[in-house]
Amino acid sequence: PPETVVTLLSFAYALALPHVLASAAALLLERDRVRFSLVQALWMTVAPLMLFNNWLSLAALDGAVWTPRLTFEAFLFGVAQYVGCVLVSPRTEPGGEIDMAAHHSRNGRLFKGVFIIIGLAAMIGNIRHAGLFGRGPLEALVSQWPVVVIIGLTVLSLWRRDRWLQIPVAVLLILLMLAMSGLAVYGIML
Repeated sequence: PPETVVTLLSFAYALALPHVLASAAALLLERDRVRFSLVQALWMTVAPLMLFNNWLSLAALDGAVWTPRLTFEAFLFGVAQYVGCVLVSPRTEPGGEIDMAAHHSRNGRLFKGVFIIIGLAAMIGNIRHAGLFGRGPLEALVSQWPVVVIIGLTVLSLWRRDRWLQIPVAVLLILLMLAMSGLAVYGIML
């Protein structure tokens, strides 16, 4: 039944969120050992917002026919969300410095790549669920403009790794995702 699938997906999302939250809390507790990075902190904010927005999007699947294919795709989507949240979250090992900038340098391409995959999967799923595949690529892409912008900004942050660009890109992503969350909560889907 659909309720079982949505419950399973909610578990995947519920397991992903604590990674980011626990990492943020540990960084606060170990702040004397932390070499802070605003860029990494902003990306750690992007991850749970993306997770929350994608969790909210499950409501759009109300009434969907849960075929084995859709169930499998939704499960993989939940797994990707989990992996993205794990990758963005710096570990706080005992002893030594915790370098957030080094974590971003070492893992930024990985978690941003996962975020791009999540965006592409969301866009394809949204287009397919809305029945837009037969209407032409431009109309389908225009209908998904927020996801296209999110993917574009994330690709830009991969292409140009300058700090002066990383910060505004992450801030724009956060603002866009907050706007999407607010609109979705009030029943206005973009």
